[in-house]
Amino acid sequence: MAINPRTKTAEVPGRSERARASNDELARAATRLHFVSRVPFLCECDSGDCQELVLLSLEDFARSRPATILAPDHERRRPAEA
Repeated sequence: MAINPRTKTAEVPGRSERARASNDELARAATRLHFVSRVPFLCECDSGDCQELVLLSLEDFARSRPATILAPDHERRRPAEA
């Protein structure tokens, strides 16, 4: 959890940020375990109920960064600013 210096309040990461952090950890674990097949990564869209997986090799995952990994027909949506 990050602290916003302007408001000095905790900022809870959104779903896409949590999925990205999880995917980065999955890639590190798969690398340590010497995966040679595709790895099931989480879709990084902002839909709170998304449970889609995207199968990528570690090489494709590395090439995809810093772009967002999305399941087919998903788009990155940001909640409306209040």
